[in-house]
Amino acid sequence: LKARPNVKWIVSVDVDSYMFVDNLLHFLRQYDYHHRLYIGNWSESPRAHRIHGKYAYGGGGVFLSKPTVEMLSLCTASCLMAYGRVYAGT
Repeated sequence: LKARPNVKWIVSVDVDSYMFVDNLLHFLRQYDYHHRLYIGNWSESPRAHRIHGKYAYGGGGVFLSKPTVEMLSLCTASCLMAYGRVYAGT
């Protein structure tokens, strides 16, 4: 974020997903990127819902506003300590 101070959204999508940038930008305009926002589709796994609750996942994309990423970056070290043994993919 320091290298790109004008960033509004951070996007993560699977490598086999297509993004139509004009449509994506139109969709994101309805949200105020100044707020902490976490947008995505729920995990498809009922087992994951039971264990972890419902959460957005990669598949069709996860969209985080800049304030959300800034907040998450504050707890990265403690998350790695607590969950470093959990594999989340690359």
